[in-house]
Formats: sequence, C-alpha cells, structure tokens
Amino acid sequence: MGRSVTALAAAALLLVPSAAAARTVVRDPNDSPGLLDVRRVSRFGARPPVWKISTARRWSAARVQDRGYLLVFFDTFGDDRSDYYALVRSNGREMKARLMRDPRRARDRRIAYLTAWRRDKRSVSVRVPLRRMTTPRRWFVWRVETLLTGRRCKRVCFDVAPPSGRREPLPGARSSAAR
Repeated sequence: MGRSVTALAAAALLLVPSAAAARTVVRDPNDSPGLLDVRRVSRFGARPPVWKISTARRWSAARVQDRGYLLVFFDTFGDDRSDYYALVRSNGREMKARLMRDPRRARDRRIAYLTAWRRDKRSVSVRVPLRRMTTPRRWFVWRVETLLTGRRCKRVCFDVAPPSGRREPLPGARSSAAR
C-alpha cells in the first residue's frame, strides 16, 4: 500500500506543472457600457482548452438573446487575421456555441458545435477543440470580443480583450516554438 500511495503522489506532482502552465488570465478595464463589458478572460486546460469570459455585470441568457454575443477569435496562420472563431449566443434559456471557419473569400462555415455553460451570472465558458482547426504553426493567437445592442449602447457596444491578442503555443508544442 505504501508504494502505491507514493506512486500516486509522484504522478500527481507530475500533473501539477502542466496544469499550472496551461492557465492564462487576461484582465480588462471598465471600458465598455452594457452588460457584456469584459473584466477577465481565463484560458485553462490543454485538451481541449476552455475560455471563461467574465463580465462586470450580471446577465441572463434571456436578457442577451438576439442582442448579445461572445466570440473567441483564433489566428492560426500568423497573418494578423482571424481564421476561426467560437461564437457563443443565447437561445433564451441557455448558451449555445459553434466553431466557425472564416475563409477569406467565402461564407463562414460551421466546423463543430461546442460546449458552453455558465457557472455564475457574470460569466460563460466555452470548450474549443483546437485539433478541429488547421494550424500550420506551433502557436496561435486568440482574443475575445463581446457585442451587445441595447439602451446604453448607441448602436452596438464592443469590448475586446486583450486588444492585441494573446499568443500561445499549441498544446503539446515545445515552449521554444512560441517565439
């Protein structure tokens, strides 16, 4: 029994650095009116990673139906243009998500349905399988954008976090490849 406990503890210690390395937190100031002003974006996990978008104010799925959208954009080719995006929207009862391909000269195409959920009234999380994207490099750049129409917004309120995007290595890629 002593050996199995020791082996289990050693295995747990091996998992801790990889779990810690797979977490990114981006904070965003109060810079957009409306319900979907981003406060923090957390990316965690590796296979497949999850993006948790936290907002300044409380909101419900019913309140943002047909008015609010949360997107995670992905540049996988390194050309400062988003190649894919996760679109999170409300059906009035719950949040739904899709992974979309954004080709240069064609209609956007659905790649996959994604899992989205809410653990509290100020956030939504979405799991994005990076393996479903074409990624010729060993890194990608992501950014979050929220869009909201409503009384406090003249036309549409936007918020972007981080403004210039966040460059990260693909899960399983060596850290030197992220340069």
